[in-house]
Amino acid sequence: MRALGELTAREMLLSAAVLDAAEMKQRGFLNKLVPAALDCIGRISPLAPQAARLNKPVLSASTRPACARGY
Repeated sequence: MRALGELTAREMLLSAAVLDAAEMKQRGFLNKLVPAALDCIGRISPLAPQAARLNKPVLSASTRPACARGY
């Protein structure tokens, strides 16, 4: 299950993929859809391309062994 979560996270972060609620539920990210959360979508969606650029180095660093990161 963790590998599927990581693959979905990478897909979303690196390709700025926007998955609908049904897809997110199928992938195990949602238990239910809360209508109030829909208000956030309009504010978050435009930030996706910039967020993808910023997340690339974070994802790269998180997959390297701790010794390679200097810890």
